[in-house]
Amino acid sequence: MIKSNPDNPDDPANLLPISQLERKDRVVRGPFQPKLKLYPRTKFGDRFRCFNKSWYELFNWLEYSVKLDRAFCFPCRMFTNSSGINAGHTESTYSKVGFNNWKLATTKFKAHQTSNTHLNSITSLTNFLHLKPIDTVLDEEREHIHSQKEQQRLKNRQIMQRLIDITLCIGIGGRSFRGKNEKETSYNKGLFKDIVTLLAKYDPLLKSHLELGPKNATYCSNIIQNDLIISISQVLKNQLKHKIENKKISIIADETSDLGHHEQLSIVLSNCNKMYREG
Repeated sequence: MIKSNPDNPDDPANLLPISQLERKDRVVRGPFQPKLKLYPRTKFGDRFRCFNKSWYELFNWLEYSVKLDRAFCFPCRMFTNSSGINAGHTESTYSKVGFNNWKLATTKFKAHQTSNTHLNSITSLTNFLHLKPIDTVLDEEREHIHSQKEQQRLKNRQIMQRLIDITLCIGIGGRSFRGKNEKETSYNKGLFKDIVTLLAKYDPLLKSHLELGPKNATYCSNIIQNDLIISISQVLKNQLKHKIENKKISIIADETSDLGHHEQLSIVLSNCNKMYREG
């Protein structure tokens, strides 16, 4: 039960907080609904009437000012002018002045809660209570962007793994990677692109990459093919280096000319691994 102290800062007679944080705290606390033993009585005709605390149960938006002995609408008092949605439709009776015609209270309250002004204020109140702090929104946006980047990174890695496997397959077979014409209209783009096109027919990920991905990042150009060959070659050399490092090896070299009269040098490295026998 709210105390009847007329100096209560939540009394509708007081000005609303200017600070956004204080204003939100005030909104969260809800309508000011003091339940007094006796309310001030006002004479209407030949009868005295007063505010009735049972109205709180009928109209949960209702609040009462102990200072002014007037009733107010909490959402309208808080959000009448928010975003200009109630421009030209402001009911100052419930938002600024206060209502005290207790004889017609129930009828007037029912009419007010169906008015456009009240409904708009209710919408603003609901949106305000569910509005996330700006720091939370920014954190969620950063997390979303990071998640998208991570998904794209993993997708690119899977695509690159397929292209590496194609490069290894062609390289192990000693076949030519490129044809004379690698344009999209060519029927013979070269073994690398032909295998990529064939695999894309049965691989949704590769198909999506080629059809929906940026055309300047398909990773199928002759430059990328050369980069893949060089990278694989470097990895194999490093693996070989670590394998024979500090080991005794024998080297066999042989040189011959190919059909183009270019000298080709073949080098064979032999090393004997130590064999360990159990028992």
